[in-house]
Amino acid sequence: MRTSFQRKKDFLVIAADTDTLLTQDGSAMSEDAARTLDSISQVADIVVFAKQGLNTKLFMPLCGKITFLHMQQTLDKSVCVNRLLTHEYIKAHVLIVGAQNEDAQAAKKTGTLYYSTDCGWGRLLEEALPKLLHGTYKGAYNNTMLNREK
Repeated sequence: MRTSFQRKKDFLVIAADTDTLLTQDGSAMSEDAARTLDSISQVADIVVFAKQGLNTKLFMPLCGKITFLHMQQTLDKSVCVNRLLTHEYIKAHVLIVGAQNEDAQAAKKTGTLYYSTDCGWGRLLEEALPKLLHGTYKGAYNNTMLNREK
């Protein structure tokens, strides 16, 4: 798994918290999350915001397909997103995937898009990703996702 980031594709999907990628007991990567991110990796770069000390072995199904960026606990996620934007992504091509209000706030602060994992991994792949790729995510759909985290 890569720990330094290099842009390869026109789209970027950011998993804002590793907890949303794991099974409820935290012992393995969720099959739904792994399958979804594996499919997304064909059309978008994937970055996972990881806490220090993360057991990256849990993410072996996606070895070589995702980049981990280790975050300091005091660092605002929007700062990390803005650093990724320096790789010349169009903001409407950047999707933050998360389940917390701070994830939605990072999207608002940076002008990027947001998807709530509370809606499910299947919906991300089947509904949200096509909207992202076709430029129809921004607006009403994005606002619906942002409003879920209030």
